[in-house]
Amino acid sequence: MDLPDNDPPELPDDAGDEAVQDEEESILAGVAETLGMPPEMLQQLIEEDGIDDDDIDDDFKIGLEREPPHHPSGGLDFAGPAPWPEPVRAGELLARITHAIAFHVPMERHLALTAALWAMHTHRVAEATRTPRLVIHSGRVACGKTTLLSVLSCLVLRPLTICAATPDSLLEAVIRRPTLLIDDGAALLQGSRDARILIRNGCCRSGARLLRMGRRSRGRSGPQAIELFTAVAVAVDGDIPPLFAGRAIGIPLEPLPFGEVPGPLSPEALDNLSEMGRMIARWASDEEDLSAVAHSAKADSPAGLSADLSAEARRAKADPNWRPLLAIAAAIGDEWSTRTTEAMKRVGGVSATSELERLLSDIRTAIQDIRAGRCVFTGPDRKPIGDHDRIRSIDLIEQLCLAESSRWSEHGRNGQPITPHGLARILAGADIRPGMIRFHTGDENGQGVSFRDRGYLFTQFNQAFARYLPVGALETV
Repeated sequence: MDLPDNDPPELPDDAGDEAVQDEEESILAGVAETLGMPPEMLQQLIEEDGIDDDDIDDDFKIGLEREPPHHPSGGLDFAGPAPWPEPVRAGELLARITHAIAFHVPMERHLALTAALWAMHTHRVAEATRTPRLVIHSGRVACGKTTLLSVLSCLVLRPLTICAATPDSLLEAVIRRPTLLIDDGAALLQGSRDARILIRNGCCRSGARLLRMGRRSRGRSGPQAIELFTAVAVAVDGDIPPLFAGRAIGIPLEPLPFGEVPGPLSPEALDNLSEMGRMIARWASDEEDLSAVAHSAKADSPAGLSADLSAEARRAKADPNWRPLLAIAAAIGDEWSTRTTEAMKRVGGVSATSELERLLSDIRTAIQDIRAGRCVFTGPDRKPIGDHDRIRSIDLIEQLCLAESSRWSEHGRNGQPITPHGLARILAGADIRPGMIRFHTGDENGQGVSFRDRGYLFTQFNQAFARYLPVGALETV
């Protein structure tokens, strides 16, 4: 009796390749699901970085698959929220988000609206050409900066909340297109050059790429271009750091009056905020292309901006950081467009202004006071200095610190006044440097002495006033 043939059936020559391909596609789909992005987007990222499918090594894939899920407020979940199952009314949603932010964080209504629009913007950042940095700042502790970041982590797309990061980990995180929420931002920016590059260059899509050497196919090294364009919100103490000048929208926070308590972030409140995040995701998937709205007359010249605006309002109108938010408001409706315009006018005065601009503005005021005879300085012979076109460094510092609310009286270390060296360091950004200048003293009783000291000629500031300040140079200089 013939025994049955137990040999396995012959397979086509390409069957093994198809099985490998199916396995690779399955792995790629699993990694993409863990990262919260479509497999096609992950494949595009791999191709852009010049990485073969084989280069997603097993340890990396296993680590991603084993990463436990976290609540968005934990900041480790890269997966985007599942869109709300039903269509949403954008105006009602924006009103609800604005109310929730103001309930949990002590802030004025126009600031809550700004934060709400920015959260919605993160869900449409893929089609934007610019993403403004949202800088949450306050001069005192316990004003709600960290709480606001926690609220935003429930609302934005793919939140990643951090207070510190190594350069490599920060860049690897950016590859996955998160919305970075940075607490204690000043410490991170001071200690990380890569973080400063990300903040400075990652707000514009054009040219926002970092080139580095990395592993490519089969262990070979080669250049990789990392896309830095990603949404970022940062919490800092004190004034907005100069790094954010021209790149940010500021959210200033103040402490609540004594006895008032903000709404707590209870588990129920976090679930409610996460529900709003899902609604934003549904709005983002249903909303039409915003790029056309962003360049329309309605967005670029929003209602309420007339020709007789203040200098700060005109500067806000020209600020490209507001355009993504204005585009969203314009798409939602005229009422929200008007409200956002009003918010822009008010927030525009506290948007990122560099330390140099603030110093130049105060110096211009000091020069006006000196020319008007409202302040007098004395020389080594205790007689008044008669020169009205120059000033010593020490006298300029004295005048800058004279105001009761002056920021320069506590600018130095340990809350000391700004030093001549600190003054020169900031002014060097405008190519203004002190020199040894001759001064003359005298009074009604006769001529005094001539002496030399370090200081500045008023004419040195003329070009900087015209370049950095809205009104321009002093007419008398």
